[in-house]
Parts: sequence; C-alpha cells; structure tokens
Amino acid sequence: MWRTVASLMSAQLAVNYRDGQRTLKTRLATILGLLASLMFATTLAQTYKPFPGETVSQRTRNIQERVEVIYVAGDYQRALLIYEKDLAPIGDKYAQYMAGYMHLQGEGTDRDRATALAWFRLAAEQGLARAQHSLGNIYNNGVGVPQDHKQAVKWFRLAAEQRNAKAQFNLGKMYANGEGVPKDLVHAYAWYTISSANGEESARRVRDGI
Repeated sequence: MWRTVASLMSAQLAVNYRDGQRTLKTRLATILGLLASLMFATTLAQTYKPFPGETVSQRTRNIQERVEVIYVAGDYQRALLIYEKDLAPIGDKYAQYMAGYMHLQGEGTDRDRATALAWFRLAAEQGLARAQHSLGNIYNNGVGVPQDHKQAVKWFRLAAEQRNAKAQFNLGKMYANGEGVPKDLVHAYAWYTISSANGEESARRVRDGI
C-alpha cells in the first residue's frame, strides 16, 4: 500500500505541474482523502467467495456444490433451473448473479437483458461485487436500459471498494473521461494504480498514458 501511496504522490506532483488550476495543497488533500477512504473500505470488504459466506444448511450447501459441477460440465439449462428455482429465491446472491449472467449470455435460455438486469440488481443490492460491476457495465453501455453514467459510477464504486479490479479500472476510466463524475485525472490515476495492484493488467498501461 505504501508503494502505492508513493507512486500516487509522484503522480500528484506531475499532474499539478501540468494543471495550474488547483493548488498543490488542495490536490494532495484530495488524493490522501481518497487513499484514506479506500484503506478503510478495503479493511471492511470481504474477499469474494464462490457462494455466500453466511451460514447455510447442509442441504443448501450440497445444492450449491452440485450446481457448480453441473454448470462447469456445460449443462446450462439444468444449472439455470437450479439457480433460479432452488437457490436464488432463498437469497443466494451468487445464484442470483449467475442467473443474471446466464440470461445475459444466453446460456441455457434465450438472451433476456431485462431478466438479467433484475437478477444482477438483486445480487448487487446484497453487496456482491461481481454483480455490482455487471450492473455498472449495463448502465455504462446502455444495455437494455437508457445509458446512465451516474448509475454506472455508483455501482462501479461499490464494487471497487470491495477490491474488484475491473470495477476499479472502470471507475478510473469514468474519472479520466468525466463521465458521471467531474473529470479528475488524479482520481483516475489513483484508481488505475489500485486496479493494477489488484491484477488488472491493462490498468498500468492506461494510467501511464495520462
């Protein structure tokens, strides 16, 4: 983390050299505030698990394990039926996400963006980072809904604060382009750096182009 701080501080000086509209003190406060918020958020965030971390019955756990095998084997219709009928209705957020993903991709069913959106929203509102990122992409690209960059930023940010590297990259892109938020290259650089540190390979290249 401290290497990230040092890198961001160096970037801060470079940006301020090119941008005379703000004082160095104000820009430093901005980036330090972002880092403080992120460190707090990542302390609270849970590492992604294939299935919800809450205590579940052994019967439910068995169904979760069985449907994963069925999906990997390519029996999409059967997997979707289990996700939608057995797991999603009892609040399994990963099953809700998978139901949305399968409807979006047309796996085991016809493509249905409206149904995908509904399932993604249920999982996203339960805090699943993958679903939050997917919902951000839907709003960012206007997939089956009117394009809404502010909604995209909202969901990207929620996922980014849970260390989802792709969401961190996309949030950086929103700041770089001024979409849904005021254009801010410092925040863009910060999120690209964090995304790169979390394994998003393209983030460093894009960041270095700022």
